[in-house]
Amino acid sequence: MFRFTAGAMINENRVTAYSSNPNGNYVFNGRPYSGSTVGTFTGQATYRRLAPYFGIGWGSKAARHAGFSTGFNIGVLFTGSANVQLSASTPSNNAKLAADIAAAQAQANASASRYKL
Repeated sequence: MFRFTAGAMINENRVTAYSSNPNGNYVFNGRPYSGSTVGTFTGQATYRRLAPYFGIGWGSKAARHAGFSTGFNIGVLFTGSANVQLSASTPSNNAKLAADIAAAQAQANASASRYKL
């Protein structure tokens, strides 16, 4: 039996990344920084908590008797744009680094705004 489905999901999807490499290099907003200047770099993308869902699928009719049934569903979850937060553990003493991370965060949020599904 073919079906359409709709609903909502509590969306706890998120992406978190950490990087700490005192001997490495980072580039923010086109400017290079040493790992010792950045400290620990953290990035996180979160989405809105409640997300509508729409899908189509196929499954067996509800059985009149107890038993096993199967189904298949494919759909799309409208998560909205990701909210990207970037930070470094040592930008407070380096205004240029803090400004470049803020610019990189703005650019990441602008890129993420294209992906809402």
